[in-house]
Amino acid sequence: LEPVGMASLFKSLRGGRRNSEEAATQLEPFSEVSSSPSVLDEHTNTVFCVAFQGLQMADMDAKGGGMPDLATASYDGTTRVWDVQRSLTKNTKRCKSNLRGSMGGVWCCTYAPNQPVLFTGCSKGTLCAYSTKNSNQLLARNAQAHGPNAIFCCATSTTGLLATGGGDNNVKVWSVDAVSASGQTGKCAKDVCTLNGHDGDVVAACFSPPGARGPLCVASGSEDRHIRLWDVEREDCLQTVIGHTSEVCCVHYSPEGDLFASGSSDRTVRICDPRQRHRCIQTLEGHSASVYSLAFRRGASYGLLATASQDCTVLLWDPRMWRCCRRIATHIGEVVSCGFSQDGTLLATGSADMCVHLHRIRDSAPNDNDYVEIAPPTPEEEEDVGGRTESNAAPSLIEVGGSTKTTSPGGASGNGSP
Repeated sequence: LEPVGMASLFKSLRGGRRNSEEAATQLEPFSEVSSSPSVLDEHTNTVFCVAFQGLQMADMDAKGGGMPDLATASYDGTTRVWDVQRSLTKNTKRCKSNLRGSMGGVWCCTYAPNQPVLFTGCSKGTLCAYSTKNSNQLLARNAQAHGPNAIFCCATSTTGLLATGGGDNNVKVWSVDAVSASGQTGKCAKDVCTLNGHDGDVVAACFSPPGARGPLCVASGSEDRHIRLWDVEREDCLQTVIGHTSEVCCVHYSPEGDLFASGSSDRTVRICDPRQRHRCIQTLEGHSASVYSLAFRRGASYGLLATASQDCTVLLWDPRMWRCCRRIATHIGEVVSCGFSQDGTLLATGSADMCVHLHRIRDSAPNDNDYVEIAPPTPEEEEDVGGRTESNAAPSLIEVGGSTKTTSPGGASGNGSP
């Protein structure tokens, strides 16, 4: 399977709707016994982003009760907001809000951690803000936030800032403190600065978390294969991180800020140490195609890193030894997005099959029986992915119906994880 980067995937959609059957035939998923997720299937095109609401804002909006909402952004031009608790317990899984303020396909969405606001960015360059307190009503809209170019990614900080990456090769930082619940359509964010330095579309961005060493930074990944770290206050590039041999598709800091992960269309995930000038300390090789999305688990008794790929799978990695402890192959199309709930109990994945899958994560940490040995794919295996053999069955880290279900995730036979 020829890896396709996020920028190329975005551009392939600009000419029209992506067919989920076409996506599914690009790569036959491995046959395996896997736990059954809750499936949210109201989108009519690729689901490019999933974002859980923060617990603090969820409690505020629900007046002290309920689970956080989940927002999903799709190229069908909508952002849908789901009642997670209902989606996990009811047979009918319908979204609670269908947001249509964007002018084109929606690439990204993110909740503000300290405000009841949801932001979205789209292929026409429109940045939208919705009130989560007022039935997800459209508050404001910035047309052409990156000129006529698409907004590919967005991220928020606890300091009231929003970062967006666009098709103009720039990262823009916005102040969102001015967003109010007045319902007046106008500017949804004030432009603070523009960070210029990439030589390609900026398709990934994230803020350094609270407690991380040094100044507040924005990390950006681009189709130019580079990651840039920006000092927001000084509006300056602190460092350019190199190492990937193809487009950087996703970037993410661990909750404590002591680890930094990046995924690429070179099929690898690189783990770096921000305390050592982002020196690469581990390279994860397990996917057979582009790594489109990744997320660290937070707010839980043990850590995990989830990586989502063009090969239609999601891998869960144990950061203690960087071994794969679970392989999820429930989608029939490329898995383009993934994210954990703030309390770490749920994992959401979005795909080119137009569906969102919700998985429960078990309470106990991985043990020796959980690890799945995965070898980098050989050229022969890449030509015939469907012909791989399954081995090394391991108990699942995914819960079904509130209890842990032991399944056989399988894994490509090989010499072990890196």
